[in-house]
Amino acid sequence: MSIWFNVPKKDSVFATLGYSDWKGLNSRIEFSEAIIRKETNGYSVFCYATNVSDCKMFSNKDWVFQPCLVSLRFYATAYEKTQKDKDTGKYSQVKTEPFPTEIYLCKEFDKIDTVTCYKGEIILYDDEKSLNVLSAYQDGQSTDPVMVSFLQKYYYTLMPNGELDKLKGVELPDDASSSNNKNYGGSGGSKTQLEAERLKERFEFTKFCLGDYGKDASTVVQMAIELQELKTSLPGVYETVIQLMEMLLPS
Repeated sequence: MSIWFNVPKKDSVFATLGYSDWKGLNSRIEFSEAIIRKETNGYSVFCYATNVSDCKMFSNKDWVFQPCLVSLRFYATAYEKTQKDKDTGKYSQVKTEPFPTEIYLCKEFDKIDTVTCYKGEIILYDDEKSLNVLSAYQDGQSTDPVMVSFLQKYYYTLMPNGELDKLKGVELPDDASSSNNKNYGGSGGSKTQLEAERLKERFEFTKFCLGDYGKDASTVVQMAIELQELKTSLPGVYETVIQLMEMLLPS
């Protein structure tokens, strides 16, 4: 079973990787940068993929994968999937159960810091025996940690990568169950941006809004003092500063 490559939609820069069945699937997705975003019922992975093994494109047998931005979706619970009826040709919403590998990966992603950029690989692999061992370990059952560490590498490897390049300033697609579609590493103060960058932006922009009032503010405490003094001496200016911050740097 191969994984299928779908070209980006007109409103996105991300190609998508899809699969109809995990049975027999064994595809390795290697990436130099990846953002793993929490959704209502699972996770989305947005990455710059350097290689995807056993990947094909419909109606183009000569196509060969080239490094690009791709996204994947993993579900932790049942979800509605659009499906075409073979007999009538009509489309309808069908309740679909996630595959065991999806559930395992989602539980693993629950443990990580989702504001960190990662490098590594995710392997779309479905092996009942190894998943039984890994799932038992997730559920707190006594399992050899050495074996768990060994088997885990059959499914994913993640290492922090603080250097943004391909994903910097890229708008992440919206998800049907999430409203997080802001830029990563851009100037919008988005939830998917590195927390340190977001806080630094807010701090520097506040100093800019304060003008002379903020010239001595080098710490958060000093900034709070400056704002409090401005609120007392010039309440109108203070309100304008706050409104500007809320308008230009939304949460």
